[in-house]
Amino acid sequence: MKDKIKNHIEPEEKFSGALKSVVKKIEVNASFKAELGKQLAEAHQPAKLDFGQSTFNRAIPAFGWVFALALMALVLNWMFRSIAPPPIPAAQETASQATQDIPSPIPTGLTTPIPGGEGYDWRGAKLYVTEPLPQSPVKAHIYLMSKDEPATAEEARALAARFGIQGEMYTTEGLIYGTTNYVFSDGKQSLQVHSDKYFTYTADLARHNRSFPKPSNPNAEEVIREFLSARGFDFSFPAYSSEFFGGYVVQPLAPDSIPMQYESFTLPMMRVVLDENGQVLTVDASLMDYDPNPVGEYGILSAQEAFDSLLDDSAVTGKMEFSHSPANMPKEWYQTYPDNQPVTIYGYVLSNPAVDPGKPSLVLIDGVAVTGNSNGMESLERASFIKATGQFIVENGIRKFNVESWDRPVNEIWVSGILGRQGD
Repeated sequence: MKDKIKNHIEPEEKFSGALKSVVKKIEVNASFKAELGKQLAEAHQPAKLDFGQSTFNRAIPAFGWVFALALMALVLNWMFRSIAPPPIPAAQETASQATQDIPSPIPTGLTTPIPGGEGYDWRGAKLYVTEPLPQSPVKAHIYLMSKDEPATAEEARALAARFGIQGEMYTTEGLIYGTTNYVFSDGKQSLQVHSDKYFTYTADLARHNRSFPKPSNPNAEEVIREFLSARGFDFSFPAYSSEFFGGYVVQPLAPDSIPMQYESFTLPMMRVVLDENGQVLTVDASLMDYDPNPVGEYGILSAQEAFDSLLDDSAVTGKMEFSHSPANMPKEWYQTYPDNQPVTIYGYVLSNPAVDPGKPSLVLIDGVAVTGNSNGMESLERASFIKATGQFIVENGIRKFNVESWDRPVNEIWVSGILGRQGD
């Protein structure tokens, strides 16, 4: 018995030594680590981006680096497997005998639980279906969609009025090259308009710059429905939380009661983010304008047919596969400042020129409207990092920063690390 155990353990020691040797030879390039840290920091620095952009767009640059790390992990896994010692005759017998006298190193509480539901063999693993497959219509109609046209100033102003924004009208570069979008803001709310169907609304610019969506409100659909209905959007829709897009996806229903959407894995027709108090913080909309009279129809696979196709790996067409990891957004802390007291702040400047040349530009520092001695800020390159001295004030219920002086040549420093706590 002792000889059998010894023969089983010695190869494990050799294998462990080989792994350590390989790991010592693997050194991540320093520039890769530095660039990765920079990219992740930029991905989670909301103030650098236009306040009209969604939180979803902030995380896109980091996805490529996450994919690179996953690829490196797969390569390491292949290397470890390639240097693993060959199976030893009677090793299975030895292991089963040895476990009677040697305690298992894996705590029983950490064993992988077996899910309930029916199991299916799929690609060398077990795929479990824990919920009944849903029922779906057998056909859907085809509608003719109208081309989206840029909004006129009058249309943009009418849309701003529906959201209760009575502030000045500004301009910004459109998302399509060579076009111009309209921006309305009262210093707190904002609305960026491309057309009457394509717009971004933000209820609180400063809060939006310091917020990541957390879809966990059980009354979200009711809150969203009341908000949209009060602003003239009375279409029928279901809403569901989306970890991938962040916030809640709103799906307007077609006349045949089937949810409408763009191509798979593209931005939804409408995405709504709620703040920590359960109120609407942002609305990103790219709605469809189409003739409700169908021009044709097509058949829809049932959920069972689609699932059977998934299990059939001999089928080389007709399937689209996609996966993603949960977005574990970091907890963030921001410096807070009292009102009506001299302070020095550092932040990113965004400015939008007024449509009326006699009116001042809309200037924001980290989403906070600027007043006072801000001359020259409107000419800065977008998202310039500056130092400003002044004090926070409240005018007509809107918090602003009254600038006394500011300076552009400021060194921006990023520090990364791990923060821990021991006791208190």
